[in-house]
Amino acid sequence: MINAYRVPLGVWIGLGVGLCSTVSGLRAAEFPGTLVLGRPTDTLIAANLQPTGALAAYLEHGTASGAYDRRSETLEFTAGQPREVELRNLAPNTRHYYRIRFRAAGAAEFDASPEYSFMTARPAGSTFVFGVQGDSHPERTRIMFDAALYTRTMQLVAADRPDFYFLLGDDFSVDTINQANPRAVTQPQVVERYRIQRPYLGIPGRGTALVLVNGNHEQAARYLLDGTPDNVAVWAQNARNSHYPQPAPDAFYSGNPEVVPHIGLLRNHFAWTWGDALFVAIDPYWGSPVVVDGDFYGGPKTTDGWLITHGDAQYRWLKETLENSRAKYKFVFAHHVLGTGRGGIDVASRFEWGGLNNNGTPGFAARRPGWAMPIHQLMAANKVTIFFQSHDHIFVRQQLDGVVYQSLGNPADPNYSLFNTDAYATGDRVANSGYARVTVSPTGVKVEYVRSFLPADEGPGKQHGAVAYAYTIGALEPATPAPVITQQPQARRVAVGGPATFSVTAVSSLPLTYQWQRNGVDLPGASASLLSLPRVQAADTGAYTVIVRTSAGAVTSAAANLTLGASRLVNLSVRSTAATGNDSLIVGLVAGPGAGLPVLVRGVGPTLAAFGVTGALADPVLTVTGSGGAAVAANDDWGRAANASELAAAAAQAGAFALPAASLDAAVLAQLSPGAYTATVAGKTAAAGVALVEAYERGGADGASRLVNVSARARVSGGDALLAGFVIAGDVPKQVLIRGVGPTLAGFGVGGALADPQLTIRRQGSTTALETNDNWLSAPNAAQIGLAAGTVGAFPLPANSRDAAVLIALEPGAYTAQVSGPNANASGVALVEIYEVP
Repeated sequence: MINAYRVPLGVWIGLGVGLCSTVSGLRAAEFPGTLVLGRPTDTLIAANLQPTGALAAYLEHGTASGAYDRRSETLEFTAGQPREVELRNLAPNTRHYYRIRFRAAGAAEFDASPEYSFMTARPAGSTFVFGVQGDSHPERTRIMFDAALYTRTMQLVAADRPDFYFLLGDDFSVDTINQANPRAVTQPQVVERYRIQRPYLGIPGRGTALVLVNGNHEQAARYLLDGTPDNVAVWAQNARNSHYPQPAPDAFYSGNPEVVPHIGLLRNHFAWTWGDALFVAIDPYWGSPVVVDGDFYGGPKTTDGWLITHGDAQYRWLKETLENSRAKYKFVFAHHVLGTGRGGIDVASRFEWGGLNNNGTPGFAARRPGWAMPIHQLMAANKVTIFFQSHDHIFVRQQLDGVVYQSLGNPADPNYSLFNTDAYATGDRVANSGYARVTVSPTGVKVEYVRSFLPADEGPGKQHGAVAYAYTIGALEPATPAPVITQQPQARRVAVGGPATFSVTAVSSLPLTYQWQRNGVDLPGASASLLSLPRVQAADTGAYTVIVRTSAGAVTSAAANLTLGASRLVNLSVRSTAATGNDSLIVGLVAGPGAGLPVLVRGVGPTLAAFGVTGALADPVLTVTGSGGAAVAANDDWGRAANASELAAAAAQAGAFALPAASLDAAVLAQLSPGAYTATVAGKTAAAGVALVEAYERGGADGASRLVNVSARARVSGGDALLAGFVIAGDVPKQVLIRGVGPTLAGFGVGGALADPQLTIRRQGSTTALETNDNWLSAPNAAQIGLAAGTVGAFPLPANSRDAAVLIALEPGAYTAQVSGPNANASGVALVEIYEVP
């Protein structure tokens, strides 16, 4: 029997006094929102925070893990609104470690997030990694986007710890919001397109600077400007710049100095040097006064390709940037060669990119007077190493005049397609999904296409995280051909059935291969930098190492131990208004398999007044019944019970507050065999009042049953929410399914059900929401919520219901689940359920 967190749950619910896990004496919690980094220099980086609720926050940081000797200013945040925090005066060429300190409105203390890290600008001669992805198109569900697959791709990127991660456009498609009536599109709808990506991009974005390249579907384009702030182009660019820190011209970056009314600096084309490389992002959509690809209002595309342009100013800037750079490698990024059409070098000869008309005749001199040469010839003359583009949803490598043209596929296509392959007459091509990992060293550049698969789709030749294609530009590194491990695998402690992931980061100028081992024995098929164990069993425990090889040598990582921990759902406390009949306060308990579950159950009313609770139920009556309806135990006034002394001793052992001997509160001791039970607290008279129900496990023998599901049903009225406190005990996270059910109760004969319940999960003692949900099907993991309900035996929720649910892994500790109405006038009967998910 696990006895951790034996604390008085009634005090938690009634008085808001909490217990939290600690990190160096601070409350540790995930930041309630998202964070992405951007705009790094040698001495500065910008962090963009977007919380789910109102709070104050700052970043503390240092140059050693766990040692934070500096901090940013404290900013006040409004729910859902992003703000930037700049970390300044940083040390160049240094890994900096940081965490978020945040305090919800009304909270006394600042919570602390886990630790993250990032790099400042590297000098010439450094070796580093950056990543690139093609169009993610999150609006094209099932066609070329799967949320779970995108998450897995982002986890792979995060494990690489690249200095930058480039998104090559069409990640925030605005023009598909309302294609039937585009003039009805609103600014909040446009902003939401940029918010959708934050949970995904925040996975690598907490340690990697994100760089955004403008795409055609974003509709951040000059042709839409009308001189007012109320148009899609202004909304899109402002949403982009407010949600993701992007470069503007300064001492470190060059770029577009134009100030656009109602926007300011566009931040659409820019360049900087990092190590031995020049990075350049360009954009035709703000350069062209005409539609480039796809009119937002449904009009035709521009038929004359010479009207599409990067513009004189951007061309001059690009020419000066390439010609004045002394960088060994030069990388140029754009959404597409022409901003429209399909293909790589297949269309690179046309219009201002290559100088020819569609019919192959020269047109550059007449159509671009004052330009020295077409863009491709400019890149070739200045020895651009790689031109990266997307748009075509396919990974293809081509080469023209010494310039590699690298097209990128989708990062989350569950169909693993080869889109638009006919647009490429030549070149090496690989199917979706994945991203490019690029290693820059003093003597060469290595490009690796890292594939991403859903677990169900893995198999021979389909290894998640494996490199499907690689090539090197430049000479191989002669001094260090053997791999060097820069990030060792980390130990993991998980519960049986939980996931575990090991990763390694290694560098070499030669292609790398990986072989994971457990206790020195090769694991078949484990040949990627990332090793995922989706459901750990006892046989999986042991010491994990990985052998990283090149053709010139091998190195074995340090051992990372996988051990089993345990966690479980213990103890429940529910406070709500109780009366009689359907308005009784009803608590459900499910005892799992075992030798029996000894519990203390209390129905507290009048004693709540001593803790400042007004309107307490004057005389609660407590009844515990089994699934067949037979009473297991009952009590009216606990002090008059024959076992009153035993009840008092059990309460003291559990850490519950003492009940006065003469109080009218109720309590019982019961031995529950495996099965479902109901504890009901009702008023002895018809009078209603606030009551508290507490269920405490008592220390049973080894092999005793345990709680696997707890629930509570009560009336939610106005601002009086249904509050359920519960505890996760143990030493590893526990996945739980929590549901706030209202309208579906009508199908079980419950009258007056709450029409639209809202569910909020908080750590005890904190006002910061860990998770919230309104309608369960709107949750990003709705499919997993439905599967979990079936696994634990919960009744199904209709797909169109307004019931709420979350599926969340919680660290050991004490939590509150709150079910409320959508406004202060809403009332009705609601059910809160908390299930362990195996």
